[in-house]
Parts: sequence; C-alpha cells; structure tokens
Amino acid sequence: MSQDVARIGNSRYIRLTTFKKDGTAMPTPVWVADDGERVYVTTLESAGKLKRIRNNGRVLVAPSDWRGTPSGDEVEGHAELLDATGGERVRGLIQTKYGLEFRFFTLMGKLRRSSGPSVGIAITL
Repeated sequence: MSQDVARIGNSRYIRLTTFKKDGTAMPTPVWVADDGERVYVTTLESAGKLKRIRNNGRVLVAPSDWRGTPSGDEVEGHAELLDATGGERVRGLIQTKYGLEFRFFTLMGKLRRSSGPSVGIAITL
C-alpha cells in the first residue's frame, strides 16, 4: 500500500478536485474508502463531477474536513468511473467505513428526494 493511498484512504473526508474543460478547478468534499491500492468515492449520477471526469480524468485529492477545507497535502491522481458492479463494491466499502452515518445520510436523501442513483469512482494516486 502506498503512503498516499493509506493517508488519503484513512481520512474522514477528502477534497476531490475535478477540472472543467477550461481548466477551472472544482473542489468537492466527499466520503472516501480504500482497498490498499486505490481510493474510492461515490457521487450522484446527476453530479457535475461525473461530466468533468468523463472529459478529463485528472483529479487532485487531499484529506479534508466535511466542508472541504484541506487538512493535508494534495496528491494528483487519475479518476475512473466504475460500472454498476464496481459501484456496488464502492458503496459497500464506504458503508463499512462510515456505518450508521452513511445509512442515515442515504435515508435522509431518499426522504428529501434529493438522492438518486450513484456512481462509483476509482482514483489511482
């Protein structure tokens, strides 16, 4: 396991920065899990970061607080969108790490109808 994967994967949250076509950085705080080789996040299928990753897989990640304020050094990586099976695996990793907190926020999103299908993202650092 690389030091960066361990450091980023063990963070409570990370700031995931994706890039618009014009190069504008778009940072977003997200939950994170790792498998020792790569780090993983999920996002709603409707999120803008998916379009940005499809156009350009280059990302920056840094440990952060829940607001996305970095608490450590940023690392460059490459993001890849996962298929449905990969997405289910990522949701399982995140659910295992965050437990009831993840279930609570998932339920709240469904009740507010602000959640929808999610997509798993693998990030190679």
